[in-house]
Amino acid sequence: MYTVAMPDGSRDLSFEHGLSQLESGMARLREDFVEQRKLLPNILRMKLSVFIAAMHSRTPRFRDHQRQQWQKILSTGDEITKQMATKTPAERARIARLSLPPSGPTMSMEDVQRIVDYPIQSIAPAVIESEFPFLMQMRLTVFCSDPSGQGFITSDAPVVWYDPEAYKRPPMYRGAALMYESLEITMPLSPRRMLFIAHDKPMSKGVKPIIAHDKPMSKGVKPISYTDVSEDVVVALNRRTARFADQEIVVSKDFFDGRWTPGKPRVDIS
Repeated sequence: MYTVAMPDGSRDLSFEHGLSQLESGMARLREDFVEQRKLLPNILRMKLSVFIAAMHSRTPRFRDHQRQQWQKILSTGDEITKQMATKTPAERARIARLSLPPSGPTMSMEDVQRIVDYPIQSIAPAVIESEFPFLMQMRLTVFCSDPSGQGFITSDAPVVWYDPEAYKRPPMYRGAALMYESLEITMPLSPRRMLFIAHDKPMSKGVKPIIAHDKPMSKGVKPISYTDVSEDVVVALNRRTARFADQEIVVSKDFFDGRWTPGKPRVDIS
């Protein structure tokens, strides 16, 4: 999904190698810091934020959505090209005089075609770059589940953007976006740890911090905190993870809770 086929038949693996390097330190970060409920040094906080942004934009759903949107642009461009081919030189010159000069960067049809062919490789780097500074300034809380409980599940779209206040806005503004203070971002990091990222405000009712560091590590960077959550909160977060999954959810035990997917038949995990 991350390989680019070159015209000579070779494969460009630069994006795939970049993801591999990003992932290389995640196991140590989780085991040595998150599982131990320790503060993250700035460099690890930065790497974790980049990793979250990368996981948000490297899914099949992201790929298919971007491909669909850019295919519309490509089809429109192809249609304009066909129409222009039927015009006389005088008509094309007249149309050119009526056109406004570009006020910013431009794209060729070849550029658009490349995005359609390789949506993740083309767009994900820009998405990561744009999301990263916001994630660094949002408060990062690690929800910790009871080891004897069901634990957190994950999915093939593990980074969930959910805005509980979205329904109050006009229809065209109901999408989850970083500009909204009510946005909540979750990502399971292990069966016992769930990342919860939100703008700097009081947490939801019933969630009591047990380790909190209110002094920022550096200007604009919010520290990490750890919070024990009840089994009801785990179920609610698992329901959210399952709701936003593309096709698959992943469990750490041979167990399925029907509350994860209310209104749907039990999933066969045999």
